[in-house]
Amino acid sequence: MPIFFIDQVLSKHPDLVIMDIDMPELNGIDAAKLIRDKSPQTEIVFLTSHNQFWREAFQVYAFDYLEKPLDLSRILLTINRIISRKTPEELSIEVHFGQEVRMVPLDSILFIETFKRRTLIHTYNEEIHSNLTLSECLEKLRDSHFHKTSRSYVTNVAKVESIAPESRTSYVVSFRNSNKVAYLSKKNYPTFREKIKKIAQYIKREHIRHALVFLFLLFIFYNST
Repeated sequence: MPIFFIDQVLSKHPDLVIMDIDMPELNGIDAAKLIRDKSPQTEIVFLTSHNQFWREAFQVYAFDYLEKPLDLSRILLTINRIISRKTPEELSIEVHFGQEVRMVPLDSILFIETFKRRTLIHTYNEEIHSNLTLSECLEKLRDSHFHKTSRSYVTNVAKVESIAPESRTSYVVSFRNSNKVAYLSKKNYPTFREKIKKIAQYIKREHIRHALVFLFLLFIFYNST
């Protein structure tokens, strides 16, 4: 089992691996060395009955070393700490305006628009001016939930509440918990709908993944007591 397990880790590069020290075929420390060498971004947490290997564990840069019987709240705390380790740069866009530089959290952005040759980033609470063009903003946001909805708008699809016809050639886009609106061209409507579907599928997968993680934690909790 450990060899198959290691093969899966090295091929999938998961964010987190939880494993014991005492395993057949390959002990946890040696397995961690392989993971650390081939998948350095994977966080390693040891869950074990052996309390004497913590030095070796931290030599392979284990994130945590937990002893059985498992305290479910303790491992959930560790997982939350791992999630919070994402750097601000991964969750923000760097915005320049004149001499000012700001890091704007992506989750706070509703949409971005060009207005009178200026780029405005609309958050829930403010409008932020930027030297970036709309295309440059979109390039920085290419792997996120943002989508170009017209020549003048880039919209955070994950924040959209509704779409309603505005004219024969455009739609008005409304956002959850906000009175602000953006606009969607009829030409971009099909790709916008596809983006919404993909995000809905992503959210569904995340809910399933979180449920599976919780079930896994329950399983190891009841099998370690």
